[in-house]
Order: sequence, then structure tokens, then C-alpha cells
Amino acid sequence: MCQTVLWAINAHSFTERFVAETASRLGVAPQDTELRIKSSRVRSSSRHFELVPNMCNCGSLVGLGPGKKPSDGLDPQTLIAWLHVLPSIAEHVSRIAILSCWSPAEAEIVPRRASGIQVSQLAEQSLRSLPGDSLLTIDYR
Repeated sequence: MCQTVLWAINAHSFTERFVAETASRLGVAPQDTELRIKSSRVRSSSRHFELVPNMCNCGSLVGLGPGKKPSDGLDPQTLIAWLHVLPSIAEHVSRIAILSCWSPAEAEIVPRRASGIQVSQLAEQSLRSLPGDSLLTIDYR
């Protein structure tokens, strides 16, 4: 089994600038994926992507739990900072969705649980504590 961390944003926000700034800040560019989050919290027109610096997301901060060091090459504080400044690099973003799942078998993934927070509430613990097959949305407005 392998963990997949799926991200989704407004399709108009997924611009060349967003890709370039993300790659510059995180060291990895967002990669399109055919996987889709099926939830009322994510518009069907959203752009879905993965941030995979290694072969998979098994060492990702997302869903890692307390006390463990991420091994995917993404520094937790850098990832959190990127999420906080996202509106300055993705002009039309009002929400970003994050889904952690294990070896998805279907192209459309229906989360078991969903929760949402405002970006002002975002902390490392918010990402660490995300259970598998759970959706977290971060709102910017």
C-alpha cells in the first residue's frame, strides 16, 4: 500500500505562476493527476494535483501523526508557509482541499470524513492529524 495526498484548487488558480512559485518554494511542482475528490466541498471543475518529491507520499506530513519526521523532502514549515501565502501566488484561490488516502482503486475518491478550517487556524498539527480517507479544506475568505 502507498499513501496518496491529493490536492484540489480552483481551476483558474492553477496558472503557470502558481506552478512556478510552488516549485520554487517547495522544490517540487504540482503534478496533474486523474484522481478526483468527490465531495460537496470540492467543485467538479477544480484542478487536482499531487506534490510528490519522491516516488510516493508515504513520508508526507499529511496524516503522519505526532512526533514523526516527514521523509518526503518537504519541510513542514515551508509547506505551511506555502499554504498561508497561496492567495498571493494563486490569484483566484478561495479554498484548497487536501485528501489523504491509501492506494486509491477508483479515479473518484469519496472521503469518509470531511472538515474545514480557516487559513488562520492552520498549523502543522492540522496536517499531521488528518486521518486516512479524510478531506481537509482550508478556506482563505
